[in-house]
Amino acid sequence: MLKLLNKIKSWYNGPCHIELQTALDKITKSQQKLGDKMNRFYLPNCDKHGLYKVKQCESSLDGQRGKCWCVSSWNGKKIPGSSDLPADAEC
Repeated sequence: MLKLLNKIKSWYNGPCHIELQTALDKITKSQQKLGDKMNRFYLPNCDKHGLYKVKQCESSLDGQRGKCWCVSSWNGKKIPGSSDLPADAEC
């Protein structure tokens, strides 16, 4: 998993990729500290240009679907009223 994380961290192309790198660093540290106790986490969902995809969702290691929400593609800020969307919802 560490190889995959390092490969993903090598991407850089925009604001989403910067946040993704920070999130991967935090997850790596948390996983080392918590081990199997870490079930849910957030990784920004980026497009190929480094901007945010308009729908963001939590990730989980337990097979459960995480919460989803809509964001601005430019800055990743949550759009008011879009919290707790079903995973199959459109933004």
